[in-house]
Amino acid sequence: MPIGTGTTRPPLLAVKGHTLLAGEPGAGPASIKVYDVSADLATLRGEIPADTSLRDLAVAHYGDMALSAPAGSDRFDAWDTTANARTRAYERPGEQGAPAAVAAGPDDDYVVGGWNTGDAAELVVYDQGTSEVIYSAVLRVTGPKTGVVGERLEFSGTFAADGITFPRTIVTIVRHVSNSDGTTTQPVAKAAPAADGTFGFADTPTAAGKHTYAVQLVGNSSIEPAKTSRVVLVSQPPA
Repeated sequence: MPIGTGTTRPPLLAVKGHTLLAGEPGAGPASIKVYDVSADLATLRGEIPADTSLRDLAVAHYGDMALSAPAGSDRFDAWDTTANARTRAYERPGEQGAPAAVAAGPDDDYVVGGWNTGDAAELVVYDQGTSEVIYSAVLRVTGPKTGVVGERLEFSGTFAADGITFPRTIVTIVRHVSNSDGTTTQPVAKAAPAADGTFGFADTPTAAGKHTYAVQLVGNSSIEPAKTSRVVLVSQPPA
């Protein structure tokens, strides 16, 4: 199914019931195309004009509602896919952060939004009907921005979630190294947060390049999973 002409990146897609949404990330101002996929051939039902480019898309209420993460904004938007109009905004709970990802709950009772604040990731759960925040969790990692091959790198992190003082879960760390030889991925460590939500890990680079440490808090019955990353530029030691 062709999404449109002149697109430069793979489209963002979301589908539920007989409704499919499509939008091009990075294009601004963006538009969200609404398709009816109840038949063998998809039919363009409408187009929603967004204010800015898109970071993510989701669909709820069996296709009657579109959710978008507009880049560089302080909110997630809800749209009526019949009227092609904005119906509600789910606003940033703090002073910093850019929308990164959005999803609808399994019963469409809530909206889950991911915020990126640079060195931290915040997961916020909103009441779908009132836009009120009903849960939030912040995962933050700090550490060096540069390093040298063979020298130890040390990182520290914190996790906090609505008064939960002991997450009773683990944090996994995966290292992605990109250089002229390509990209390699390798697990680094698993860490158990202390009672105050703090944790730490270390790594000793063996190759130069861009090291991205992907840090993920594994969810459980009490908390939602959360993830963030830390980038370190590693160089060869001086000759």
